[in-house]
Amino acid sequence: MSNPLKILSTKVLSPIQKNRMIELGARYTERNFIETEAIPFTYSEANHTLLFSSQNAVQSVFSKTDFELLLKNKKMLLRRRKDQSRFRRKRLKSSSF
Repeated sequence: MSNPLKILSTKVLSPIQKNRMIELGARYTERNFIETEAIPFTYSEANHTLLFSSQNAVQSVFSKTDFELLLKNKKMLLRRRKDQSRFRRKRLKSSSF
């Protein structure tokens, strides 16, 4: 009898991910071990490229009431393709990297 694969997930898994673990015969433990906290910031440089490397970074910018002014005339690169839909809904152009 072989030992099942044991996985420790540092975030809560989606139902699809959980089902996949079960299909693989793996045992898993899931917890939200990592927490982030947005820090206040201002940014006024014009004509620069902004690189968003996480969903939290995108949420942080969109939580600002003046986010449109902050992002005006900037090239924006997003690591997550999912975040591009948020930018499109707000009529902001972005690319993924």
